[in-house]
Amino acid sequence: MVGIFAGRHEEMLPILQHPMDTQESLEEAFRIAHAIVCAELGRHEVPRALLREAMHRGIGAISDDILRSTTLLGYSILAIETADVEAAAWVYPEVLPMAGEVAFNGVTGQGPVSAYLGR
Repeated sequence: MVGIFAGRHEEMLPILQHPMDTQESLEEAFRIAHAIVCAELGRHEVPRALLREAMHRGIGAISDDILRSTTLLGYSILAIETADVEAAAWVYPEVLPMAGEVAFNGVTGQGPVSAYLGR
């Protein structure tokens, strides 16, 4: 996450790509991080595919734990970066109740939730 926040996307892609290519099961947060890097590098097919998969599984498949807000904001970032209106409409109602909060999952912070809603 530090590399992503620092804008070092090109350096991060090989680090994130290897597990994507070699492991069958990965945490959703890792898959979202990979998709964010791909979006920043113009490979929009990767985040769009992840968003479609998430939408197919449904909001109920997102764990209701400390990573829920991180996951929802990750999907929001992907929808924003790819201009995916359908995905944005899907995730917006879930993010809206958190509008007055600052997202932090104990490891990383995503800042004010309202910033994502405004975009």
